[in-house]
Amino acid sequence: MFERAFARMVGASFAIGTSSGTAALIAILHALGVAPGDEVIVSTYGWGSTVGAVLAVGAIPRFADIDPLTACLDATTLGTLINKRTRAILATHMFGIPADVRKLRDVADAHGLHLIFDAAQAMGASVDAEPLGRFGDAVAWSFGRYKLPYVGEGGMITTNDPSIADALVVVSQHPSRARREVLDPAMRPLIDECSLSLRMHPLAAVMGTAALPELPARIARRRRACEALRARIAELPGVSVVASHGGAISGWYSFPLAFDREGCLGVTRSAIVSALRAEGVPLEEGPVRVPIHLRPRWAGVQPGARLAVAERRCEEEYLIASESRWLGVPPARVRELGDAFEKVFTNLPCLARKRSAMEAS
Repeated sequence: MFERAFARMVGASFAIGTSSGTAALIAILHALGVAPGDEVIVSTYGWGSTVGAVLAVGAIPRFADIDPLTACLDATTLGTLINKRTRAILATHMFGIPADVRKLRDVADAHGLHLIFDAAQAMGASVDAEPLGRFGDAVAWSFGRYKLPYVGEGGMITTNDPSIADALVVVSQHPSRARREVLDPAMRPLIDECSLSLRMHPLAAVMGTAALPELPARIARRRRACEALRARIAELPGVSVVASHGGAISGWYSFPLAFDREGCLGVTRSAIVSALRAEGVPLEEGPVRVPIHLRPRWAGVQPGARLAVAERRCEEEYLIASESRWLGVPPARVRELGDAFEKVFTNLPCLARKRSAMEAS
């Protein structure tokens, strides 16, 4: 019941429940035939769990740069990474902001690659009024902490390809389910050859089923709060809300900000964070502190790689305003946050003078 209802909500033909969002990615890679030694293109600006799924099937991640507008995988940077070992592109909808799904599809089709999306943060997002389950060969979703719907822990895979759906059931679910549902004569001999037992716990499915009817209203409240704050910030110098491409609507998993140090008169990100926190704004200095390709584990994968946009973002530009993931934030609180941003950013000359005085002393 939960799988069918979720598939309808995100615009997909098939849905298969899993134990987590990472388990969903692992199952997708297995089902699509990604094998040891194959390469999968991923963003360097993201979470280790995405790369971990690639490692779990024995494949090699190849790191690409991000779109300066959205912080999602930049389709225009992938050409130099594709070779005879490349099997798939795995793109994350960062912060709930949709990646450029159509350009990524064009690249994947031009090179005969699978296109996988990680939509763990993107419930409620859309592209040209179509939900994200309509795009890609398969999509991974997460129902863990802060996600929608929250079920304690769980995930989902959606696809519109019946053969991929069959392969996902064979790989991730109990053989008894596969025997009931997988009728393709070519697939049936594979049942119980490699079942990874990645299925969702029944109680998580019950919780998810109960939560789905409330999701549209919760998503709408979150969107209203975030868009109201974005409107307050729009005219301030030195800061902007990370944007979506035309026709795309964010799921607003969090409130990502782009920080322009020149526009901020040279005031550092840490100084601005301190000032905003003093005014009651809950901030983090970005969720990705170091691009994945520069971390010790990956130093030898792409030696000398310069992924300039992601590196710059991690160094100085991204802030995340986390207000309990924006679920149910009342208008009065949005006004308080807007007032705080206006106070700090309209007083940048004062902060800049303080910085200069400290450097001179």
